[in-house]
Amino acid sequence: FSDILYAVPITRDKLARAAELTRTAELAVMVDNAAHVRDLVKFGPPGEGRVWKVWVMVDCGYHRDGVEPSDPKAAALVQQIASHPELVFAGI
Repeated sequence: FSDILYAVPITRDKLARAAELTRTAELAVMVDNAAHVRDLVKFGPPGEGRVWKVWVMVDCGYHRDGVEPSDPKAAALVQQIASHPELVFAGI
């Protein structure tokens, strides 16, 4: 496969390996809080000329992961992603 979504919110300890994968695959990552976005920004771009493709995970009712779609924090998270050039908002 060459188009991959890491379908759980990515954690800091997985970023180096995820960055490696962007060399050979279209990898997108998922976040559900501002700390995840800060970790991506702190890590920096996944490689020369590459950006992190970032999806926002929403809570579908199980209350385990994701932001509530109606919570203002969801929109703030999208704005936070959009404000960094090394990140591209990929969707919800």
